[in-house]
Amino acid sequence: KEIRTEFLQNLGGSSYGTLVRKLLRERKKITDGPILLVGAGRLAQSIAPYLQGSELWLWNRSSEALSALYESLVTRSKAPVHCLSSPQQEEEGWRLASHIVVCIPYDPRLDEKRIAWFKEGQNESVGRSVIHLGGLSEESGKWGEIPQFYSLTHLFSLQDSIEHTRMTQIAQANLACEKKAQLRALKDIKFFLVSGYSFVYGQESSFRYSAG
Repeated sequence: KEIRTEFLQNLGGSSYGTLVRKLLRERKKITDGPILLVGAGRLAQSIAPYLQGSELWLWNRSSEALSALYESLVTRSKAPVHCLSSPQQEEEGWRLASHIVVCIPYDPRLDEKRIAWFKEGQNESVGRSVIHLGGLSEESGKWGEIPQFYSLTHLFSLQDSIEHTRMTQIAQANLACEKKAQLRALKDIKFFLVSGYSFVYGQESSFRYSAG
């Protein structure tokens, strides 16, 4: 238990949801507020539960999928959950959300408009961020102009860093276990030697006493 407490804390898995939450945790130290989740497919469904510590705004092109995602979240979320159902609400979401998590592919035709909306809000609130899970950094185009922009490339890099930390902690824990085992073995040997000496010394003393 002592080794587990010292070396094996915070070794949880690295799902998309946990990675996004780790990124947002750092960003929310600077700017905290509503999170806009774009998309309602399987990726968005897997990530949404990890965002429920903040007010959550949902947008998706398909109203049916949007409603299904909303229903799955609203009854168990501690923070408010809202659907953005109109184009005007989507635009406001991009302007006003503190952080935006995008779970749909890059779309050059629409991305330029979304980037413009985000930048308009960026002028009024420093520290806002976009986490785009639609592709890698080299595919991101104008998204890369946003200072706090994160793509799948950043998530994979974070995953590698977490895995390196995990392996280091496990190696340290194994080394600590080996040292404890060695100390335990030394104590056993010491106890055996001391006990054996006491027994022999006692026998010798008894013999001398009898002989006298």
